[in-house]
Amino acid sequence: MTATANIDLSQFKVIHARIPQRPGLDSNPLRALVQLLESQPLHPDCDMRDPTDDSEEQVPFRGRCWGNCVSVPIEGTNRRRIVATKPIHPEHPNAVRYFGNFFETSFAFELDTEDASLIAYLDALIAANMATPAYGKALEQISRRKR
Repeated sequence: MTATANIDLSQFKVIHARIPQRPGLDSNPLRALVQLLESQPLHPDCDMRDPTDDSEEQVPFRGRCWGNCVSVPIEGTNRRRIVATKPIHPEHPNAVRYFGNFFETSFAFELDTEDASLIAYLDALIAANMATPAYGKALEQISRRKR
């Protein structure tokens, strides 16, 4: 993956983040997350995309930062879907939430932002992570377990 050690992370605006600190990783939580995205496969089960939702663009490990959910029927099926009704941060209704964990290292994270530059940066890091052989192996292992 791309080395991003020289990127000034202070340029990005984060609304809320829960990113753990861990020995051996950078003390800056966002940089620690970047380090892991560049070196460890994400856990495929944490991908928030909803296979039943074709109503809007879905991006891996990213969703709308909305809450107050309700369950609604999926037309033409016996299934239901959870739909968020209000922004978690009312002053930032267009914010998105990144959520995930890593397959081989427990490092659960969530990060809320509406900063277009940070969104593009994290989307690119996540896409690069998902394109690695290590992510493919994680996906394969999970598929075998579910059979």
